[in-house]
Amino acid sequence: MSLNHSLIVVVVIAVLFCSCDRAKPEYEKATASDTVAAYVRFLALYPDHELADSAKIRMGDAAFRDLTGKTEPQVYMDYLVHYPDSTHVSEIRAHLEPILYAKCMEVRDAAVCDDYLRVFEGEAREADIKHRRQEIFFARDLDRATEKNTFEAYQEVVLAHPG
Repeated sequence: MSLNHSLIVVVVIAVLFCSCDRAKPEYEKATASDTVAAYVRFLALYPDHELADSAKIRMGDAAFRDLTGKTEPQVYMDYLVHYPDSTHVSEIRAHLEPILYAKCMEVRDAAVCDDYLRVFEGEAREADIKHRRQEIFFARDLDRATEKNTFEAYQEVVLAHPG
C-alpha cells in the first residue's frame, strides 16, 4: 500500500471516529433541552446512530408533554400518526375517543365521523358513528331535495337512503 493510500485510510478512520464522538455530546444536548426540536436536530445529524432509537422515544415523550392543554382533536390524531409506537398511545386514544365521538354527534360533518372511524375502527361505538354518518348524508341529501322541491329530487333521497 502506498503512503497516499495509507494516509487516506488513516484520515477516513479518524473522520469516522470523530463523528462518533460528536454524536454523544449532541445527544446529551438534546436530552438536556428535552424538546422535540432538539431531538429532530439530533436525528437529522445522526439518523443511524445507536442513540437514534432512544432519541425517537424521548422525542415522542416531549411531543406528548407539548399536548398539555390542547383541545383540538387534530393535534392528538397527528400525535398518533407521528408516534405510533409511543408509550403514550393508549392514553392519547383514551383522551381522543370521547372528544371525537362528541364532535361527530354534535356537528353535521361526515369528515369528523370519518376521522373517528379511521382512528377507532372496531371500537364499541363504531356502529353509532356509522349511523350518525348516514344521518348526516341523509340530511344533506334532503336539504338538496328541498332546494329543488321536486318529486324526483325527493324520490332520489328515498332511493339513496332506503333504511
